[in-house]
Amino acid sequence: LALVALGQALVIMTKEIDLSVGSIYGLTGVAFITLEPSLGVPGSLVVALLIAAAAGFIQGTAVVKGELPSMIVTLGGLFAARGIIYVWTGGSVHNFSPDARTHALTRLLGGELFGISAAIYWVAIISVLLAIMLWGTRFGNRLLATGGSRESAESRGVRTDRVKTAAFVLCSLLAGFAGILTLCNQPQTHVTLGENMELEAISAAVIGGCLLSGGRGSF
Repeated sequence: LALVALGQALVIMTKEIDLSVGSIYGLTGVAFITLEPSLGVPGSLVVALLIAAAAGFIQGTAVVKGELPSMIVTLGGLFAARGIIYVWTGGSVHNFSPDARTHALTRLLGGELFGISAAIYWVAIISVLLAIMLWGTRFGNRLLATGGSRESAESRGVRTDRVKTAAFVLCSLLAGFAGILTLCNQPQTHVTLGENMELEAISAAVIGGCLLSGGRGSF
């Protein structure tokens, strides 16, 4: 949930919203565990994350190029991703093989260190990287500027369409990575994985300090 909320925060800072994160979380996790027998753990990890990134790019492009409300676009993405899960799996998902459960990459993402779940370390690492990105890079400055006043940002040469698209891609990637972490830790899943998580992620981001009006937030 923390990783999904971090991605949601990026989108909210640009004055948009992403209602598809729960379904992207589930779709990426299902892709990871379904493709593992044929691609192996590393291959399925890469392809699953590419699927997540593609979903974010498509939705981001629809919002900025089609000038459509992000709530409508991502609500459609929510149902589309959930539908793909059901069609792809036929309503049932296979579990990880014993070899996949003991793979080094699986243990790195879903194991424990000093009695603490690996997911906690990943959340801490990604939070620090996002904070550095937000406060120490041009992209972070442009992200907040886009959400604060799109017209003002564009008047200063900021490509707000690219900023928003990148925010949607990062949001989907973080949601997908969260799904993969979950399955590496608990390698049993079902087609309802991630349902209703979008509401929890939005709540967490807002409680954490992101304004729904955009232009303000932190990690």
